[in-house]
Amino acid sequence: MSSPDGTVGGLPIATYYQIRNTYDIQFAAMALTVYDIILTFEREVKLVWRGSWNLASLLYLATRYYTLVESVLNIVTVLDPSLSPGECTSFNLYADIWSIPIIVTLIEAILVLRVCALYGNTWRIKVTLWSLLAGSFITTATLSGVVSPALMPIASPVPSVVGCFFFNDDLAERLLSMIWIPSLVVEVILFGLTALRTFQHVRAQVRTPVLTVILKDGCLYFFTIFALMLLNAVFYGVPNQTGAYEAAFLEPELCISSVLCSRLFLNLRQVLYRHKTEDRTELHTDGSMISPEEYEFGDVLITADGNTRVGGILGVEPA
Repeated sequence: MSSPDGTVGGLPIATYYQIRNTYDIQFAAMALTVYDIILTFEREVKLVWRGSWNLASLLYLATRYYTLVESVLNIVTVLDPSLSPGECTSFNLYADIWSIPIIVTLIEAILVLRVCALYGNTWRIKVTLWSLLAGSFITTATLSGVVSPALMPIASPVPSVVGCFFFNDDLAERLLSMIWIPSLVVEVILFGLTALRTFQHVRAQVRTPVLTVILKDGCLYFFTIFALMLLNAVFYGVPNQTGAYEAAFLEPELCISSVLCSRLFLNLRQVLYRHKTEDRTELHTDGSMISPEEYEFGDVLITADGNTRVGGILGVEPA
């Protein structure tokens, strides 16, 4: 029953609607991840599991399935009423705090590999971008470490609302807002380098399927993820205005990042496979192309003159 002042358990009734809507958003994010894994699993088996194993393959699988595990554990904290305060704290430290630097860094590592390939894997670009990513991870992890002690579990105000509830002080809220800034900087730099390199090739009238995939998927990923990161930074930065919605878009950002980056990876591998088989004209006797499980393929290196060489970071020697 609500009190005359429109509160239940000391909280405004509107807060409970916000909490329920936040739960629904988190469920939707997890469902999207599971659905996309099902949709792309056949391609994943052909292009990843049966391909050459290297750093890019491991990063892809870690991004794909680590995000799924994090999303499931996050839902556990919403549904399980038997969790103790200590268990709630442990689950939320993993799902809501430490998952940010880990998942975002895994995803951006794949993007770094792609941009390095665009610039011919020169030492200058590799050292610059990997140092940038390392700095972003250290900064984000440091902020996560500072925020962690401020995460204080509280009992549910009413029995009908289950799950883990937490209270953060004002400093922790501001730090949670700042935690997205390093990743935003990295995303802008990586997209800028990708757009610059693509523009250089287009201006030189070099147009290939590989460049088309890189630019199309890169734009979709960047503008979507940049908007979600910015949204998270704003919502955490003004908790008094956003209420129980302050963490509503954390899970969508992590899940959608994983989905878009995974599809970017698979699309690039698929077009590179086609490039390599077409380049060597290796066909079955009936004229059909050799399937991915019968042929190893790799990443692309685009040289200054626009020539495309397959090989390197995704699993085979340059052609």
